[in-house]
Amino acid sequence: MIKKILGIAAGLAIASCAFASKNVGPGIGGILCGGQNGLFWDVLGISINDTFWPTELGAVTFGTSGASGWSSIVYEKTEQFIDENMDFVATDIAMGQGEYIDTVASMLKVEDVDAFKAKAQANFDVLFPTAEVSAAEVTQGLIALL
Repeated sequence: MIKKILGIAAGLAIASCAFASKNVGPGIGGILCGGQNGLFWDVLGISINDTFWPTELGAVTFGTSGASGWSSIVYEKTEQFIDENMDFVATDIAMGQGEYIDTVASMLKVEDVDAFKAKAQANFDVLFPTAEVSAAEVTQGLIALL
């Protein structure tokens, strides 16, 4: 039993170093402890979020409890889609239409799709400055256009 407690304590100590940040993240822990300064409050907030993981999951998914409008899930899925379909996305953006840019707009929950496509087309050279541009850069660029 003592070994188990020591193991948990050591794991928490290591984890607290890894999560030493003022940004606790969304969820109940972020609301209760996010505004406080210090490692103790960060670890407590993260622990609360981990204990009540459905609230953090809901916050990230639905943009509640301190989660920004751009949840990591939406961003990662969009970036992955762009990465897997980079040439098709680039072609659609250059033309200002197509199923791939429509899919990206849908993933990003764009309200005015036609305006988004027109902005993306007008900023093609900014979105794709070189042939080696990464999906992350394209995703960030598209989000910046919103």
